[in-house]
Amino acid sequence: MSVISESQVNDKIIIIEPFTTCRDGIEFNWEEARDFKIGESVYYLDGFKDPDSPFSQDHLSWMTRFKTGEGQVFTATQHYFVTNEAWNSLKSFFENQFGLRVE
Repeated sequence: MSVISESQVNDKIIIIEPFTTCRDGIEFNWEEARDFKIGESVYYLDGFKDPDSPFSQDHLSWMTRFKTGEGQVFTATQHYFVTNEAWNSLKSFFENQFGLRVE
């Protein structure tokens, strides 16, 4: 399921794929960009369909707006996130199946 359909404002969501983006509303440039890492927690704000998306597949155009612990707001594709509950399930799976401890 998607964090968009399962999350409420300010719910903790977890990043499952590394990405780089700029603050919401700022056109991308490397000087302003921030890197996000797998396992990093952020807070869900809302989801929306990107009207400028070049993708023909509908699911690829849905974006998640989120904030960091510092209160900065960013936007990235919905595919980079899972709910806290899903993250905990993934951690348990990797720990039980492979003996890997995930923080």
